[in-house]
Amino acid sequence: MPEGQALVLGGGGVAGIAWMTGVLAGLADAGQDVTGADLLVGTSAGAAVAAQVGSGLPLDALFARQVDPALQAREISVELDMEKLGAEFAALLTGMSSAESAQDAQRRVGAYALAARTVPEAERRAAVSSRLPSPEWPSRRMLLVAVDAESGQTRVFDRESGVNLIDAVAASCAVPGIWPPVSIGGCRYVDGGIRSSDNADLAAGSARIVVLSPLGLNSPFPQPVPLRDAVERLRSDGSQVTVIAPDEASVAALGINPLDPATRVPAAQAGRAQGRAGLPGDGADPALAVVEGGEDVPGLVDGAGGGGAVGGDDAEVFAQVQDGHAVGPAERGRIEFLVDLEEPGGGWRAWGAPQHGQVDFGPGPRDGGVDDGDPAAGLADEVSCPQVAVGQDGGHGRDDFGEAVA
Repeated sequence: MPEGQALVLGGGGVAGIAWMTGVLAGLADAGQDVTGADLLVGTSAGAAVAAQVGSGLPLDALFARQVDPALQAREISVELDMEKLGAEFAALLTGMSSAESAQDAQRRVGAYALAARTVPEAERRAAVSSRLPSPEWPSRRMLLVAVDAESGQTRVFDRESGVNLIDAVAASCAVPGIWPPVSIGGCRYVDGGIRSSDNADLAAGSARIVVLSPLGLNSPFPQPVPLRDAVERLRSDGSQVTVIAPDEASVAALGINPLDPATRVPAAQAGRAQGRAGLPGDGADPALAVVEGGEDVPGLVDGAGGGGAVGGDDAEVFAQVQDGHAVGPAERGRIEFLVDLEEPGGGWRAWGAPQHGQVDFGPGPRDGGVDDGDPAAGLADEVSCPQVAVGQDGGHGRDDFGEAVA
């Protein structure tokens, strides 16, 4: 039986550190402080945030360290082309169908990192050290993930590893090709995000798991343990898992270069605003039903034969259902489903605001009409039957955003 609570913090550069800090502060503002979790799991940027949370410094103070220039860490500015880096990693991370081949792929990325020209290791360590309020490991359990650059093996550091906390964080944050591999005990370590941007599977056994993922369920980088797969396994094992990814405002604040120190203030502020909305699915009204995307909601439409609303895409969409309305946040934006009993003939309307624009799937089943709210945003649409609207998000392939059955 799963027990306890875990907080999983994923990779995402200095922008991700700021965003996650903001989200945590915002959740606390909303009365949903999750930083008291029994287990902290940190990867890359998340390793820094885990160490910061574990230091015991209050959230308001941690937030101030992101938005107050006088308190900010001494970060090293670097140019990063995410598309190019993603393509390079995709070429290296091939053949990951088994544990052995995954290790081989991780070893190839490690070799790439060892051959890259970067800033000196000592300079990078100093920058990481400036992020941490304390160099001491917390008393509670904290797992920081890195990868041995030479063997390709995953290494999980904790307070029992005999490794300095600064070195463990630096190792987990050592983005291949950008930052130097970190020397620990005769080995060289690189970013744990090679294995998984979040490594949420390491929280197995926890009853309640909150994952803050700057890269979300659709990471631009291929990885042996995708977040989506990890979440599915955790849920099948009985854990309650909540994933928080950047909303539309946060995506804009994070920018195109997550390693740019200038992103810290806007990312932290956007994260705090997002956090103040509370945990997805946690409504103040206990009468609200929480359903997963793709799940039928019987009786949502009253009348002969009942009815239901279905909202879903490849990722799960969480919806709150009340009085014939279903509203739920999607990975990179907000998708809203509405069954409108006022429409002539018992019609329905579903509309969504995904990452790339607004699309209106209406007005009802009589003609199956569809109206794009923003055709210039790369959205296409199709009606497969009078009561189903299917939209295509230009960045993420075809998604079924809504279905209503009258």
